[in-house]
Amino acid sequence: IAYSNGFHDNFIYTWRNDSGVWQNEIIESGLQGRSCDLELYNDLPRVVYYDDISHNLKIGVKDTFSWDIFTLPSSDIDGNHCSMVIDSTDTIHAAFFNSTTAMLEYVRFQTDEFGLRYDIDGVSVSSQTDCAMDGMGNFQVAYTDINSKEFRAATGELSTWEIRTIASSTESCRSPGIVI
Repeated sequence: IAYSNGFHDNFIYTWRNDSGVWQNEIIESGLQGRSCDLELYNDLPRVVYYDDISHNLKIGVKDTFSWDIFTLPSSDIDGNHCSMVIDSTDTIHAAFFNSTTAMLEYVRFQTDEFGLRYDIDGVSVSSQTDCAMDGMGNFQVAYTDINSKEFRAATGELSTWEIRTIASSTESCRSPGIVI
């Protein structure tokens, strides 16, 4: 479990140890984290989250003993409504809403370094995004466009995206989930 403890301004990772006892560990102090997604790679946690203080997307990578925190280099406000998936090479693929450009964006993170950012769709994302990777290694993201009230899915990588409308409604779809 990863969450923000707003009262103490800590972003926390919580897990059960081999004895079944809950353990807490501070990922990062002095921030208001939100819109997080947590995945495991070889039993070690990776987390993507939005920092309300710096207004940036961050990725936390835990090795055996400590957390390394990486911030997406940016001059604009990034990272809200973020989610991720990890491929077999420990590359993190993340989607997030850039509120400055009103774009749903994609970025890869590998070996302590962010790759280039790519626009997926020019939308106003109204809720959390969710990501998956299919058996062919294709990245997929589900999200809601608040303006058109469409629930959409995008498949692709880098600068090539296929966008499908899954549902249109007068009621906005919220909190999508995707599994492949």
